[in-house]
Amino acid sequence: MNEVLDYQPLAEAAVGQMAEANCTHILCCWRTKPDRLNPLTSFSRSLPFRTVFSALEQWQPVLEERGIRLQGLSDYTKEEQELLQQRFPFVDFIRREVRSLADTYGYISQCKHIISVDTSLTHLAVTSGREVHLLLPLFTDERWVELLEVSGVYRDCVVPHRQTSFHDWDAPLRSVTDALGFVLA
Repeated sequence: MNEVLDYQPLAEAAVGQMAEANCTHILCCWRTKPDRLNPLTSFSRSLPFRTVFSALEQWQPVLEERGIRLQGLSDYTKEEQELLQQRFPFVDFIRREVRSLADTYGYISQCKHIISVDTSLTHLAVTSGREVHLLLPLFTDERWVELLEVSGVYRDCVVPHRQTSFHDWDAPLRSVTDALGFVLA
C-alpha cells in the first residue's frame, strides 16, 4: 500500500522557522544530478566548476564583509570540494547532511536567499513561500514558461535568471549579483 505523504506541514514548519533564523545564509544548488540517459540535459542545466569558483571569487568580499555563509547543496568531487574549502571558508557543504525533505526544509528556513538551477530545491522552496533566484539555461524546460506565466506561487516566488547564449552563465550570475545587492568593486 502506497502512503500519500502530506508535505504541507513540513513547508509550514519551514516558514515558521524563518522568523527565528538570523538569515545570514544563502542556500545554493549549482548543479543537477547527472542524467545518464540524457547527459546533455544535466550538463546544460548545471554550472561548471570554473564558473562557480569565479562567482565565489567575485562575491567573496561582500559575503565576508556581511558575514554571510553559503550553504552548498551541490555534489562536488573530493578535489573540487578541497579547492573550494581552501579558498572560500564561508562555504558549508551540506549535501551529505540532507537525508530527508524535512532536512531540506530546515535549510530552506535558515536561509535569507536561495539560488538554484532547475532542481527540486526550487520547488520545495516555492512551496514554503520563499523567493528563489532560479538559474535557467538558454533552452529551458518548457514547463518553466508555463509556471512563470500563470498567476500563482511560482510567478510570485521565482526570480528567473536566464542565459542569453548556450552554456554561458555570466549574464544570469550578473543578474543574481544585482538582485541580491552585491555591489562588486
